Amino acid sequence: MSKTVHKWASLFVGIQLLIWLATGLYFNLMDHEKATGNNNRQHVSQIGNHQDFVFKPIKSLGLPVPKALNLVWILGEPYYQLKYELPAHAEALQDQLVVHAVTGTSFQLTERDALKIAKQSFTGTVTEPIISFVQPPIDNLPKQKTAVWKVQLGDVDNTEVFVNAYTGEVVGHFNDDRRLRDLMFTLHFMDYNNQGVSIIGGLFYLARLRFLSISGLIWLVELVKSQQFKISFYKENKAVQLHYSDNSKTETLILKSNDTVLESLAIKGVFIPSSCGGGGTCGKCKFIANKDASIWPADRQQLSKEELEQGYRLSCQHNVSELENITLAKQLNAKHIYLTLVSSEFVTPFIKELKFEPTSNAVLNYRAGAYMQLHIPASQYEATFDDIPEGYQSFWKGMASQTLQHDKTVRSYSIVNFDTETHQLTFAVRWQVPVNKIGEVGIGSSYLCSLSLGDTIEATGPFSEFYARPNSLNRRVFIGAGSGMAPLRAIIFEQFNKYDVSNPTLFIFGARTEKDLLYKDEFQKLESTNSSFNYVPVLSQPSSNWQGREGYVQDILEDYINQDDPLTDIEFYLCGPAAMMIEVENKLHLLGIDSLNIFKDDFSRNSK
Repeated sequence: MSKTVHKWASLFVGIQLLIWLATGLYFNLMDHEKATGNNNRQHVSQIGNHQDFVFKPIKSLGLPVPKALNLVWILGEPYYQLKYELPAHAEALQDQLVVHAVTGTSFQLTERDALKIAKQSFTGTVTEPIISFVQPPIDNLPKQKTAVWKVQLGDVDNTEVFVNAYTGEVVGHFNDDRRLRDLMFTLHFMDYNNQGVSIIGGLFYLARLRFLSISGLIWLVELVKSQQFKISFYKENKAVQLHYSDNSKTETLILKSNDTVLESLAIKGVFIPSSCGGGGTCGKCKFIANKDASIWPADRQQLSKEELEQGYRLSCQHNVSELENITLAKQLNAKHIYLTLVSSEFVTPFIKELKFEPTSNAVLNYRAGAYMQLHIPASQYEATFDDIPEGYQSFWKGMASQTLQHDKTVRSYSIVNFDTETHQLTFAVRWQVPVNKIGEVGIGSSYLCSLSLGDTIEATGPFSEFYARPNSLNRRVFIGAGSGMAPLRAIIFEQFNKYDVSNPTLFIFGARTEKDLLYKDEFQKLESTNSSFNYVPVLSQPSSNWQGREGYVQDILEDYINQDDPLTDIEFYLCGPAAMMIEVENKLHLLGIDSLNIFKDDFSRNSK
């Protein structure tokens, strides 16, 4: 909770600092004369010739005795201004009476009079003026307490002239330059209530700074208590007891305190399954921690209440520093191998198909849908985009090469092929490019897509956790999008080409354009040779020549599920972007599909 509060407070304070910088720059560069809004304003005397008028004595008018009496001129006519209260400033509400000094009639400023006064005060060109009577509060005149005539002159600067409806006085000129200045003053002095410049805004900002400091201190205390934050000038090592529940084996490992359990164990050759690359979204990297280990939001989201009570945590979310003991369910016999890149080519505008051969000619047996953990070393290199095929270059327009530097990390990628299809390992890696081509590209995807033929990389696996239910006769529906194609393609071709199944199988695959349809020819060929298989591509941004389905996979899903069929006899396999999978799963639940019949592979963190 303190982390969330601190981040929101930081956001507000940071935004205000940026506003101060921007408005301060404006005040230094602005044209001060234009910013007043008075660059086309002139003073015109409305005083007439006294000798042309015979003034009535004020006493003869039979009016109450005022506290102050003035002779004022409006459009060359003389008026008595009788003030019965003396306000602190001119904009305040005034108890006064204005009468003609010759006839004694009460003064009333008409629309025509207001327009005439406004024109006299303006040196620019007036076109099609618009006049309106405005009662306070008045946006441009927050302190004005008496009604005014607003005259919009229709000039190029959108000038508005405000004329006091009771005295005929020109209260102010406002144009685009003045409005911009007022906006900048409002932002700079935080006068969001139009109360004028005061110390309140500054005190409010200081209060937010104090709140930021307090929330940051609380967060820091929580991190220190949970041992997720420790001040050190070197990476401490820590002895941790590692247990395996399946064989009662125990060993002592010296691990780096500030690394996550997932990373530190991988360095020691102890591998925990994780298909999301350490993002806390797949929920597969479970281990049993100390009973007092902290529970983080990802733990609560991915683990059941019972598991949390038993001490289960996600190894990607916890640092070694907070633990004394680590218990794993079983010791994985995952292979640690080296792979040599033998083929690298774009198969869609942003997806590269990478084919590797094990350097040791190791034979890998695994279920289709498996993934490998690819070890990305600490590197500094130039990520260039000069090998983009001509047909895809328009998608990369504006993308400049980047110099990347990063520490070693691990990324998980599903294997596109099944084990007996080829001795090679094929991966479909989406090169992660920032929105609008602004910002850094993905670390893992850039490293892999920048490899040259003959380069080698370390890998661990395969890990088989997402696969077709064996010996099932149920109908199968595969739903995917983007690089989520990889495990689905492997499973589908394994079932038909390795096991020669006859289960009715539907594959709905979502993409943006025709060029994003990964392995389209393969699936169309499989569909033409196997009556049990149906391939349905769906495009969200199709060309005018597209003859297939349009929209998103979740939008058309219901069209392919017969409500009359037993829903318990359908298996669903999902892989793709997190948002798509959430929507599809929610729709399946609304259709009455049991969670036991929904299988999914979450790779949402692997984007980087």
